Amino acid sequence: MRRRQRGADVLWIETMPSKEEVVAAVAGAATSGLPIVCTMSFDTHGSR
Repeated sequence: MRRRQRGADVLWIETMPSKEEVVAAVAGAATSGLPIVCTMSFDTHGSR
C-alpha cells in the first residue's frame, strides 16, 4: 500500500459575506490546484 503525503486535501473558505470576496478568495485558492469549498453568510436584516 502506498502512503499518502501529508498536507491539505481541500481548501475551505468560510462565511464570506459578499460575492466580491468569494470571487477574490476562490481566485487565490484556485492557484493551489486543490478542491475548494466555500460557504457564504447572509444577513436578512442588512441593506444589501
